[in-house]
Amino acid sequence: VLIGQTAAVGSSILQVTGDVTISNASNALLTLSAGSSDTCRIDYLENGVTKVALRNSVGAGAFDDFGIFAGSATPIWNNDNLRIAIKGATGNVGIGTAAPTGYRLVVENTAEDLLKLYNSTDGLDSLISFSNPGGTLARIQGIDNGGLAFDTGNNAGGINSNAMFINNAGNVGIGETSPATKLDIGGMADPVVRIKSDTGGDPQLRFDASQANRSARIKFYDNGSVIGGFIDYLHNGDKMNFGAGSSSGITMTVTDGAVGIGTGTDTPTSKLHLRDPAANSDVG
Repeated sequence: VLIGQTAAVGSSILQVTGDVTISNASNALLTLSAGSSDTCRIDYLENGVTKVALRNSVGAGAFDDFGIFAGSATPIWNNDNLRIAIKGATGNVGIGTAAPTGYRLVVENTAEDLLKLYNSTDGLDSLISFSNPGGTLARIQGIDNGGLAFDTGNNAGGINSNAMFINNAGNVGIGETSPATKLDIGGMADPVVRIKSDTGGDPQLRFDASQANRSARIKFYDNGSVIGGFIDYLHNGDKMNFGAGSSSGITMTVTDGAVGIGTGTDTPTSKLHLRDPAANSDVG
């Protein structure tokens, strides 16, 4: 049957050129029916060539699935043209894959760029929200001026904003939204860092200067000022210096086993070397 055209294109039973309106007093329906091992398809043609097809089959024998095909491979329902697949048995949706297994939405691509969230309003963030009937569980936010924020649910329907924050310089803040160093921890009166071995091992905190003749330091600040003290390992001389109080001077030095410990001097000459810096002389 030809409507609005004089010559058939292909072998379709019904071919229409022009607009089609389906109207009913209750529900407007267009039903496509095929045998148990056949497929139903709606094709969009341009100059006799199928450009887009909707088909109730994705892969061999999967007649309860639904696929949207678009591309240049032939036939149009070749999986190289598959753009979106909906699995009838699970309801899973695949973009770029015919087998979205295990997840409601599977996005697949041969390139690294898979998914983009774009906020068309400048000045606003883009975010992913995780929730259940109890409320928001967590959020990941792309920050407007560059950066990434991680929020957690507080188990009471609210949000702990910026539980972890990565700014546009790559600095990481835990409880800090303006991390000034590679790792900045705060947001509470007494923050604690715990390193725990669950297998009876030996937890470690490592400082690696990555070059010879360098040092590694731990500094203790008092209200933002480095006057609380320090622990300093010096590669030259293989010694540990300890400082305390407001002075930047060395209070005690521990050298390798061949020498000893010095207080008031960083060059001990005996197992215990005591020196009075004010008098510039050894004690005892």
